[in-house]
Amino acid sequence: MNEKIIKKYSSLAFKKYREKYGLFLAEGHHLIDELLKSHWEPEHLITSNGETFRKLNSIKKAANLELVKPAIIEKIATTKTPQEILGIVKIPRISTTNLTACRRIIIADRIKDPGNMGTIIRTARAFGFDAVITTPSSVDIFNPKVIRATQGAMFGIRLFFDIKIKEIGENLRPTHTFYSLDPRGNIDIDDIYPDDRHVLMVGSEIEGVSESLSSIVHYKIRIPHTDSVNSLNAAVAAGIAMHRFSATY
Repeated sequence: MNEKIIKKYSSLAFKKYREKYGLFLAEGHHLIDELLKSHWEPEHLITSNGETFRKLNSIKKAANLELVKPAIIEKIATTKTPQEILGIVKIPRISTTNLTACRRIIIADRIKDPGNMGTIIRTARAFGFDAVITTPSSVDIFNPKVIRATQGAMFGIRLFFDIKIKEIGENLRPTHTFYSLDPRGNIDIDDIYPDDRHVLMVGSEIEGVSESLSSIVHYKIRIPHTDSVNSLNAAVAAGIAMHRFSATY
């Protein structure tokens, strides 16, 4: 692997280069295992471990596999103590025309924290949601911290990223019922029995969902809690709501 390629892959720590090359990084054994079980396409897999190289060499999907020195992994990886394997993965093309095929969807709007975003994606898969939509005001889902926080769950759920509110409304409102988490909502979450085809929205802990997204919601729901805290963490609130929505089936 030459210095030009190393520099290119190292640049994927930054959003503008992920967008430029249409690639992102997946680091560590668990993420690579989940990647290779999915429909996502690796552009390049590199490892500094000979045994790992031999194991992966037998997998057809891992065709573009390379054994490198540990120093190369360290140059490319975004963690201080990287694992011995990482993947350079193609960012998939998306089409909002496929949205209507998804029955249960969560929208992450204005979620800025990478850990929260990754946790929401992971939880959505755990509770059987078909898709996660992110809006342009949210953190890039291909941020390395988001990728790590998903623990590979992102490779097993449909992701529609940077989708504008207008597209969401046009594609889904005719067929789905929209619910949003809102501390000022007039319906207790325990009183909700969601329609079969639904969209659950979660916004930032402080700001909630945007006004434009809130304007297309059918029901605003709240999660009751004591007055000892002002609000719930966005990922925690989303997890409670997704569990409730899945428990009603």
